[in-house]
Amino acid sequence: MKKAMTLIIVLLLSQGVVASTKVLFAIRGYSNQSLCLINLTTGEVRDSVVAIGPSANALILRGGKLYVVNSGGSFVGLNASISIYSVTDIINNVRPLPALVVPVPDHKNPYDMVFVSDTKAYVSYLLDSSVVVFDAGNNTLGKRIQVGKGPEGLAEAGSKVYVANSYDPNTYAYGNTVSIISTTTDSVIRTVTVYTNPQYIGIDIIGRPHVVSTGPYNNSGRITVLNPSTDSTVGTVMMNGNISSVVFASTDTAYTSSDSLMSYNGTLLDTIRTGWNPYPIIGGSLAIDKDTLFVAGTGSIALYNALTLNSLRRFVLTPGASYFGAVVYSDFPTDVATQSPLPVRVALDQNFPNPFNPSTTIRFHISEAAHVTLKIFDVAGREVATLVNNFMQPGSYATTWNAEAVASGAYFCRLESAGYIGVKKILLLR
Repeated sequence: MKKAMTLIIVLLLSQGVVASTKVLFAIRGYSNQSLCLINLTTGEVRDSVVAIGPSANALILRGGKLYVVNSGGSFVGLNASISIYSVTDIINNVRPLPALVVPVPDHKNPYDMVFVSDTKAYVSYLLDSSVVVFDAGNNTLGKRIQVGKGPEGLAEAGSKVYVANSYDPNTYAYGNTVSIISTTTDSVIRTVTVYTNPQYIGIDIIGRPHVVSTGPYNNSGRITVLNPSTDSTVGTVMMNGNISSVVFASTDTAYTSSDSLMSYNGTLLDTIRTGWNPYPIIGGSLAIDKDTLFVAGTGSIALYNALTLNSLRRFVLTPGASYFGAVVYSDFPTDVATQSPLPVRVALDQNFPNPFNPSTTIRFHISEAAHVTLKIFDVAGREVATLVNNFMQPGSYATTWNAEAVASGAYFCRLESAGYIGVKKILLLR
């Protein structure tokens, strides 16, 4: 069965008082795989940081660690594992690169991984039709949860994990369901029907799961959008081609890809345009970070402005090698010494993750020395938290809001500094 071509790119943003260094990680190749690093600030490229696999399928970044999900060899999950690396060690080019390897039993074929907290994650076992709880504190595999046949992509929203059940690994019959796991009880609470061959699930900016179904590989992909409160279907988007992932810009424009880049309105669920003629963008694996869209294909990774689709940069890599992946993370501190210029304006970034439960990171930028306040308000305009109330020097900063004590729902984050007022809507889903 063809694996989903979702770009495994992890963006790392180191935060000092005056500097931000962005680093991109990607998986290179389907055989003889390696971890690729691109420093987006300096332009440094390391196309073979360390050998990974067999059949590395997903990269996940959490708590300063990079988790590599290795599905195993011979198409039956032999020698599968989850390899864990220190991001600091990778960036600082420590040799030999230390790794903690968590073995996965044979014939399980781990496919994807999603964290719901710093110490708890879930791993899909494609050949075993199950999802396993991963204790990131002890780096151990725990409770096995039976789901539908051939689980592939995972996503977390509102204290639930959504599981795309792609196909029966014994008969190769396509699946058409999503299993929904409660992260409180670690049990399946609901199964919903979607289109044929679901492989990936993306979460839009208001917290709704978008289930990407490739279909029976006859150019008939569809995306099913679910209401996270009821798990009922909100709508379906018909797409051309064998789509395999979806990512979202801050405007809620959703991008997906087959032979060419396509998009739809994530709120209205109508197709905007395909192919972008006269601005053709060849399709590939996708990722997005702060409205920078990454399109990975054969031998290169290209960067575009996700709001305008203007080309930003293309990194030419190993000719003939495929670059692909899973998810984008940012705002993790490292000890990288490389510095970038001071911010040229005051700005408030969208919090990450969003939706969140119970904590989220909020990043902001100060262009001149000034008094800064960063506060949280509820929908009635009542102040519920003050995160920052200090005189601060120019630089890029990040702070964390732990919302354990407040109710689930929408809130507003407000930044004030030197006459600037910025507001972002954030969503707490339990």
